[in-house]
Amino acid sequence: MLRKMTIQYIYSQAKIARGGDSGGLSNGCILRNGLAGIQGKGSPQQSEVVMKLIVWIKDPSIATGLMSNLVFQQGHTVTGVSTLDDVTALLSDSVGAVLVDSEARREAVIKAGFSGEVKLVAITLPPGEPKNKLDRSIYRIGQRIGQWLGQYGITSMPYALTAVILRCWLTIKLKVFKKPTMYVKLYTGRTGHLAYNTATFITAMKRRGISPKRIFPIVDSQGSADDYLLELWYRLLNKPRRSWMCKVVTLPIFRRSGFYADSWQYTDALCPIQTIGGKYDVELLPYVDEAHHAFMVLEERIHSGFALCEYIVFHARDNSYLQKQNPNVDWSYHDFRDCDIETYLLAAHDMVEHGLKAVRIGIETTKAIKESHGIYDYAKNPRDEVADLLLIKGAKFLLGSNCGVTQVAQILSVPVAIANWAQLELLTTFVEGDLMIPKPVFSIELERNLKLSEILESGVGRFTRMEEFAEKNLALVDNTDVEIDELCFEMNQRLDGRWIGGEQDDERQAKFKAIINQPQFLCNGSPVKVGAGYLMENEWMMQ
Repeated sequence: MLRKMTIQYIYSQAKIARGGDSGGLSNGCILRNGLAGIQGKGSPQQSEVVMKLIVWIKDPSIATGLMSNLVFQQGHTVTGVSTLDDVTALLSDSVGAVLVDSEARREAVIKAGFSGEVKLVAITLPPGEPKNKLDRSIYRIGQRIGQWLGQYGITSMPYALTAVILRCWLTIKLKVFKKPTMYVKLYTGRTGHLAYNTATFITAMKRRGISPKRIFPIVDSQGSADDYLLELWYRLLNKPRRSWMCKVVTLPIFRRSGFYADSWQYTDALCPIQTIGGKYDVELLPYVDEAHHAFMVLEERIHSGFALCEYIVFHARDNSYLQKQNPNVDWSYHDFRDCDIETYLLAAHDMVEHGLKAVRIGIETTKAIKESHGIYDYAKNPRDEVADLLLIKGAKFLLGSNCGVTQVAQILSVPVAIANWAQLELLTTFVEGDLMIPKPVFSIELERNLKLSEILESGVGRFTRMEEFAEKNLALVDNTDVEIDELCFEMNQRLDGRWIGGEQDDERQAKFKAIINQPQFLCNGSPVKVGAGYLMENEWMMQ
């Protein structure tokens, strides 16, 4: 109960700090001596006070996962810890406050010599709220209805009638069928979010015992970046494209009823893939009914008999897709993730020499590549969403970059080898068996590349906009074609069972894990490995 309410409280506080509504505080919870008075106000640019917060509660992963993703937008750094030793190791003059969930822990922190604020998180149910779980849900929804009607000057409401209707509906949902139902908002405007956020949410719900058949998708108003992928999600969830119930659930009175979830906030903040076993528990291929059409398209566009070949797909992100999809938006803030497709061709030729085909994929690319024997530029063709998806699914692996196509391959259980990864702390989508090499971050002031620890500890590893790098006088450097070729060769050898890394490589990988697997970093627990050749050539980065 404490864990659940702590999550509800922190989430509502983060929304308030970001300018959201304040309704979350009345969601059946009372906080005594919580975050109030600690957080700065406004956006990161407006915040006057930036500080470090330490959270020592029963489940530190909740504090780190949820608060790091939401509260850090205010400029704070939030770290969840599990022992007093962890607390004392992090204490410094820059720590603004320590949050604990018991008086004993509060006293322990004070005895450890911390002179700042030690806040006791004590969340309880308000007096008079029903103890029965079903009645409590009705009580809370009734509160929401009252607050909503109060905005229009209606100070009284037919609560008895509302309670009867809600109780009948909830009783049927929870007691007759005894199957919990979740209504989830999907983000369809970007392929990566449609793939990653949806797959992670469904996986998390299955771990909680909620069948995909009890999940109702709610589509946002952005339009869909990939209509066929969205259609497959509807087929997997066995739901029609439109549902009047979904429209009802999006009303403000239902948003915090316990039946509604936001896939983006849920997966990024509370449940990144590494916290639910490091693998996606979804299978889309059985729902593909258009496979024959797709294979015919691939045979026509690539070459006859292609379906029988072993091949890899490769892709390099550029800015042309978003600019052509929505030219009214300035997408240049994403340019730090771009790279040059020419630097991937050495690896493609190497794969052809090893008996594979190499197929360049993508939509609306900036430049075409020169095709040769065994290398094909599929991206030059008009888009066919069914063929595109099955082309990725049939590949031995994907050699790619920091973009949405990578997430599509991952949810299809296709191994990925990613070069030019620009956000070191955001390794939350990788699963076991994936490889990557990061983009070096060059400091103009220091006149050298930053070490991995410097990237993570300074917050550079979670930057999401080009101007953030510019403000810190930092420049991103693309990986070389040789580095990408070594990464591609290693992935191919690993999949064939012929890779021999040796003890030194194991030691370097362990050293890398020790750097990223710290509770204050979002990448904590990521199973991804770094290319062995890259680690060997850049071992100084792990000092």
